[in-house]
Amino acid sequence: DASGEERLEVFRDGKATTLPWDIGRVVAMAAAPRGTLVAISNHRNEVIVGDVDTGVMHVADRSDYMRTEDLAWSPDGAWLAYQSWTSARHCAIKLHEVATKTSTLVTQPDFRDYSPAFDPAGKYLYFLSVRTFDPVYDSVQFELSFPRAARPYLIALQADGPPPFDAAPRGFVPTEPADDKGDKDGKKDKDAAPAVTRVDLSGIAARVAPFPVHESRYGQIAGVADNKVVWTHQTVVGAHGRGGHKEAAGRLELFDFATLRPETMLEKVDRFVVNASGTAMVVQDGKKLRAIAADRKPEEGGGDAPSRKSGWIDLGRVRVSVSPRSEWKQMFRECWRMQRDHFWTADMSGIDWNVVYDRYAPLLERVSTRGELSD
Repeated sequence: DASGEERLEVFRDGKATTLPWDIGRVVAMAAAPRGTLVAISNHRNEVIVGDVDTGVMHVADRSDYMRTEDLAWSPDGAWLAYQSWTSARHCAIKLHEVATKTSTLVTQPDFRDYSPAFDPAGKYLYFLSVRTFDPVYDSVQFELSFPRAARPYLIALQADGPPPFDAAPRGFVPTEPADDKGDKDGKKDKDAAPAVTRVDLSGIAARVAPFPVHESRYGQIAGVADNKVVWTHQTVVGAHGRGGHKEAAGRLELFDFATLRPETMLEKVDRFVVNASGTAMVVQDGKKLRAIAADRKPEEGGGDAPSRKSGWIDLGRVRVSVSPRSEWKQMFRECWRMQRDHFWTADMSGIDWNVVYDRYAPLLERVSTRGELSD
């Protein structure tokens, strides 16, 4: 926001280029694993797709209700999956085809679907959904509620793909794509381009299938290598923590299509990010970060000290140079911009917001503490 407005900057060979796109206030951003495309969602409930090489961007979609927080690219960068609010209470998963600039609902707009993620092999689209309505009686009052209503689901992207669960015999492993070939030594080329993701949109909503696990609370889901899936299984936590559970962090589970059951990878994880190939991931545990393999449980004995064996990252080595006066100037502009962008009516209730900025901005030169900036 060096210009005073949020803009996208591209760094190449040590040089930065600022793109003149009007991207609003960014909520989420995801770069395609292949090519030069980037997807952005903003406070205006828009989903934007742009090419950082050509400088061409377009608004792929916009919701009349809420903003999109989940963006996911297909392995080849040809499709974008995202959560789209279809009403004030319901959100569904959409697929945007970059080549045609068209978006299609791929789940029914009657539930709360979130966290879309592509299978690295391009066979499935995974997501989480609140759609299992098995009410639970309250222990204190005569009431019913749904504290555990979510489950992980998948969509078969190809109409002729193999059935993942119901008709699959125990031990069934989905086949690799026909063009996923190895080199002459029988090993896969890690740098080879992924197979083209084929999506059969006709009847796709009917190909939704739940994973064979119980309903609960789930935070994230992602496809990883070796025909496996990871997700965070969250604990039901009391508002005051009097029941012993004081933290909302969940455990990280790994589901294997070969066994059709999950196993616990880590007992406590807040969030995770998986790399494009689905082979490695970084997990957040409170204020700590850890890098581990994505397709298997971490080896025991690594300890809690930062090392390559344990995967814990030494954040104490991070150094930040701060110029307080420069920060105060940026903070003042950002607060002014947030009021403008999020105010309930576009005309700021008749107040000339630019005049307000010009009135108070000269006081920045007289500010000497952070407290004075707040005043």
